[in-house]
Amino acid sequence: MLKYYYTFKSPKLTIQVLTIAALMLALDIILWKISIGPSYFQVTLGFISMGLMGNFLGPWLAGTVELMSDFLSSTVFGGSSAFAWQFLIGAFLGGVVYGALLHGHKWSWINIVVAHLIILGPISLLLDTTIILLSFLLLTI
Repeated sequence: MLKYYYTFKSPKLTIQVLTIAALMLALDIILWKISIGPSYFQVTLGFISMGLMGNFLGPWLAGTVELMSDFLSSTVFGGSSAFAWQFLIGAFLGGVVYGALLHGHKWSWINIVVAHLIILGPISLLLDTTIILLSFLLLTI
């Protein structure tokens, strides 16, 4: 029953798929730079490109492209903070979640809400907090 809600298959790597991946990478970098709202509560449009990546590229390729996007945004295009490689794990897992829940399925609000909740809860809240805590503990030793 659950196999109808998620998949772990990605499309074959062809020139068309790599071209779509490159376009999604560029779109992701651009949309993460666009934010709406005041400085203390900003909403970015990056979730749109993550959803499109997951839908078109599948979980593994979407995770890899999201990892490259996070790396390029933080290093080459001047991110808002210092680069920490540990946060690439969360970026990869975010792409995998969107790909697993959206690739090969019709878009439904349930899949989109579940993907957001998985990314907000276990990945952003728990994983990123654990990474910050471990980094702090390692620096104090």
